[in-house]
Amino acid sequence: MGKKQRISDFIAESKIARRGVILGLYFMSFGAFLLMPFLKDYLFPPTALYVYAFMDMFHPESIARFEQEHGVKVVLRYFESNEELLAKFKITGGAGYDVIDSSDYMITHLRNENLLLALDRSKIPTMQQLDARLLGKKYDPGNEYSVPFSWIPYGIIFHKEIFLKQPEEMGLHLLFKDPALRSGGVVMPYRICMTDDSREAIFLANLYLFGDVLSWEPERLVQVEALLIKQKEWVESYVNQDLAYQLLSGLIKVAFAPLFAVDKVLKQSKDFIFMIPKEGSLYAIENLAIPKLSKQVALAHKFINFMIGRDESALMSNHYGMNPANKEAYALLRLEVTQNKHRFPDDECFARLHLTPNDIPLKAFEEIWLAVKSC
Repeated sequence: MGKKQRISDFIAESKIARRGVILGLYFMSFGAFLLMPFLKDYLFPPTALYVYAFMDMFHPESIARFEQEHGVKVVLRYFESNEELLAKFKITGGAGYDVIDSSDYMITHLRNENLLLALDRSKIPTMQQLDARLLGKKYDPGNEYSVPFSWIPYGIIFHKEIFLKQPEEMGLHLLFKDPALRSGGVVMPYRICMTDDSREAIFLANLYLFGDVLSWEPERLVQVEALLIKQKEWVESYVNQDLAYQLLSGLIKVAFAPLFAVDKVLKQSKDFIFMIPKEGSLYAIENLAIPKLSKQVALAHKFINFMIGRDESALMSNHYGMNPANKEAYALLRLEVTQNKHRFPDDECFARLHLTPNDIPLKAFEEIWLAVKSC
């Protein structure tokens, strides 16, 4: 091979090498461009806010807006019951979480266990927009530790076909009288779903038998137990969650449930009616609070203030079926909700609703529920 050929080959190889280097650098640059967001989060991780709540409490759009507005990452973790929340916090002290969702009665227990941080109300100005009917309750008289986020009436949902004529009001007899007797205008037998919460079931039975929920004497509780055992004959299942399948499939015709558990049914079918019993019923207030061991206290206040705002509250309500605590959000709700006093109780109807009490004989309640479930 001549000298000129070797020089020519060398130059050709050099060009190929240079092209390879250039292509390599190009692909590396392009890859780095694609990975830049991930590298940024890896090298400079965003501030994270850890939230512990029930499922279907915060709409994904609300979470995304808060993250974008504050340049943070919201990490959601879920629990299935208030009791699960309390049990975990008794062990951990609430470490690892910055905001929690908790039902009204559980706030009392969390306060008593010294697990909640006193709120700085000056950092939650949106509290001024909250419905006054939801504030200053016994579980947190001054709202020092909790902020109402939503409220949920409990009522009876029933299929229209069990009545010859649609009733103007509904009573607890639909749950506690044998459907085979066809009393109160009922024209056909039916099966029901009953709450799987012992406190709620005993509360309702006491209200049906005695017309109040002010006392829990042993003599009363004996009759309550007998009623709940008798009722089991027409109970298809005890359920606390979504009742769409049981109702829409025709498996049951009647259920006692919180509004959010039957919201899908009411949206999908005109054959069902939701009513608050004339004797009264329950309601729940879902609250936001800050664990005492939160490491993002300032950001937690911002999150609470954001989520109880008018627009985010209305979005949550229209999507998940819970009423917002923010009274300014009421104007943004679906008319079929706000114009129905049972789904969105007016003052007269609201006055017949009760929060689940804490001053009850828990041991007696547990014994009654054990007897009901084991018979």
